[in-house]
Amino acid sequence: MDPFRIGRLSVLIKNGSSVTIGRATSIESAQILADHSTQVQIGEDCMISYNVQMRTTDAHGIYSLTSGERLNPAGDIKIGEHVWLGQGALISKGSVISRNSVVGASSFVQNKSFPPSCVIAGTPASLIKKGVIWDRREADKVEFSDDSMDPQFERWWNIARLDAEL
Repeated sequence: MDPFRIGRLSVLIKNGSSVTIGRATSIESAQILADHSTQVQIGEDCMISYNVQMRTTDAHGIYSLTSGERLNPAGDIKIGEHVWLGQGALISKGSVISRNSVVGASSFVQNKSFPPSCVIAGTPASLIKKGVIWDRREADKVEFSDDSMDPQFERWWNIARLDAEL
């Protein structure tokens, strides 16, 4: 697997939070904010496009006038292995995007969990398609003997097929 490839990355970690980024993940440009003892976990072999944001908090509190309770608490973000986050995606608190998935450009994901091997898109994001797999390179059809395919693609293909059997 190739090592990290990071273009522009801004990470702000506050108040006991943490950010982990898995091996072989590429980032063109991203901003990550983790606050209030939350975690941002990004799995291995992810592909993060330009202007992607991940935020575990809204950065300001919204409170009930009757109870004084905070209405917008912080929450963890979990990005599984081999996830492609499209340009301008905003991944916010409480989001779980499972492995082998794709998040469409300019999508907003918050407080939702999505299954493996799916396409998520929209504002707010919703499930568009299940049973997909993506590769860093393009081909008209998957051919495992073809040298143009990502060397890890067959691994992700097999994992996705196992997920589909569940």
